[in-house]
Amino acid sequence: MNFPLTIKNKIYKEAGGSIVLEAAFVMPLVVLSVFALIYLSFYLHDYSRITGAIDLVMHKAGVGIRHEADLDTGWVYYDRINERGVFYALTGDFFADEKRIEQLLIKELDGGLFISQISKAEVELGIQSINIKLSAKADISLPLINTAAGSLLVMNFEVRYPVHNPAETIRICELILDTGSKIKGMDKLKNALARFAPK
Repeated sequence: MNFPLTIKNKIYKEAGGSIVLEAAFVMPLVVLSVFALIYLSFYLHDYSRITGAIDLVMHKAGVGIRHEADLDTGWVYYDRINERGVFYALTGDFFADEKRIEQLLIKELDGGLFISQISKAEVELGIQSINIKLSAKADISLPLINTAAGSLLVMNFEVRYPVHNPAETIRICELILDTGSKIKGMDKLKNALARFAPK
């Protein structure tokens, strides 16, 4: 629709100032929202990276800490499984084991975080379980977001994991098998089940 030139000029004159004023308010919000989304994705990356590293370290330590093992690879030296002795769980050097687990955790997180810094990493090794307490803080360089979401940027993790004892598991399995073979009628049940096995 073609307006006369004077009406078109009048509309531009009246609307021109308000468009500039609205853009002055809206553009900073748009830019701030874009940067907030970018920082949110960095935060979520760091959160999942820390969670994954804790899970990996807990699994390796839970399987390998009771006996001689390489925590980096998770390989348990089954040929030396009883070298530490029966009473190692009570008299063992837990401090050295805790430091090994802590170093492995730091190694897993080294260089893998975008905006977070680890402020505390503690490992407590008990007879039956491993506890890891880890704190990290995301550092966002946008002052408005940093002050508004200050407490939300602190990540605290506290995880407990059972210690796997392969020798104890083997002993329990042998006990169950020995006890099961002494139950009256077990041979009959075993033969009945064997008929259903594929040939």
